[in-house]
Amino acid sequence: MPRLLRDLLTESSGSSGSPYTFDSSVVGVSNGVPSEYNVFARLDGKVVGKASVKVVGKSRLRCAGIGVDEAHRRRGVATGMFRHIESKLGRTLTPGKHQTPDGRALWAGSGGRFGQVLDKR
Repeated sequence: MPRLLRDLLTESSGSSGSPYTFDSSVVGVSNGVPSEYNVFARLDGKVVGKASVKVVGKSRLRCAGIGVDEAHRRRGVATGMFRHIESKLGRTLTPGKHQTPDGRALWAGSGGRFGQVLDKR
């Protein structure tokens, strides 16, 4: 069943075994279709991570930027945000063109999982 725009405006999910919750919201619309999202990671209601994701084509997403509070790094927060948006939109996430050393480590440490789980090629 197709998802309505109002259903995608703000959605949240938790990760089993994780104290973090993840939610997303539409922040950009192009030709009446959502084109950009913000994804948040929260712990006890406080935002501890944020990612910006842009829609690319019909089946892909591109990470435009991500940040995780230093105290919460290396705990699966970025991974949780990426998995949240992939599962909500049913699209494959790809890395942005410009990455920090932490960003490169995240993508290298994913073992290529981001983008392969939902890839429908």
